[in-house]
Amino acid sequence: MDNNSKWNSAILGGVVIGVVSGVPILNFINCACCAGVIGGGMFTIYLYRRQQAPEDTVNMSDGALLGFLAGVIGAVIAIVLTSITGSLSVNFLDFVSQYISDPDIQSIFDEIPARTLTGGTFIIGLFINLIINSIFGLVGGILGVALFGKARMV
Repeated sequence: MDNNSKWNSAILGGVVIGVVSGVPILNFINCACCAGVIGGGMFTIYLYRRQQAPEDTVNMSDGALLGFLAGVIGAVIAIVLTSITGSLSVNFLDFVSQYISDPDIQSIFDEIPARTLTGGTFIIGLFINLIINSIFGLVGGILGVALFGKARMV
């Protein structure tokens, strides 16, 4: 078991998780029980398995570890992408709020930009992403072992 191939797989899986979680509109995939994060964990195992000999197998502990690492890497990438694209989201909400005539809803839209641009939101978002992505990445890694971890027929 090569540690370099483990890290390469975890980093690439983390990039998938980060992009799916951090890009606006694409992040709606995670509304289906964190499907993007679980898929990224499974993709990590798929990549790792492709770097092994056909007769080798991947055990559950390796799958859990690789999925967990991919989730942590993905959480960091997602929060960076979210902070970069956050201004686009705020501009979109400003555009939408121009067409709302209800004063109660309008006041909610007026408060959103002030809340999204604080440093505390970045830290809290990172903490929440670390917890959620690491757990669901781990689940994806275990599912990936169940699907891709067996020895291949040569």
